[in-house]
Amino acid sequence: MTAASGGPPGSVLYNRLRVELGISCQGYSAASTFSDCGAWRVVAGSTPADVLKIDGVVRRCLEDAAARLLPASALSGALRQALGATLIDCEDPVARAFEVAFHAVDGLVAESPVLRARRCLAEVDADSVAAAAVRVLDSYTAVTAA
Repeated sequence: MTAASGGPPGSVLYNRLRVELGISCQGYSAASTFSDCGAWRVVAGSTPADVLKIDGVVRRCLEDAAARLLPASALSGALRQALGATLIDCEDPVARAFEVAFHAVDGLVAESPVLRARRCLAEVDADSVAAAAVRVLDSYTAVTAA
């Protein structure tokens, strides 16, 4: 979901902010997940005049994801981006050790973090992205600062 409607270039959010609205901003999105909970964050730095526009675009991207309106190309590109980010993260020895330790807590040490990520990403489809977007929208909180 982060790759599909978050901050990476090529994401729906990035395209809507930069290409469609011409808003110049620095964007970042991240997801923190645990066995039973998680958080999805978008951080965008821009001019104060664009804050409400950015918040509206973020919300509309989530609503489109929840309604299964994201283009198939956006979803497949996001999955490739997420896999690439996982592979790059696991090249760093410290990050790799963290991933192994993190998965050991859930008893998943028999499967390497990279193989698990590939397996999980292969299971992602429009329905699972829509369900994640619904969960985010249910607890959507916008914090703005000028």
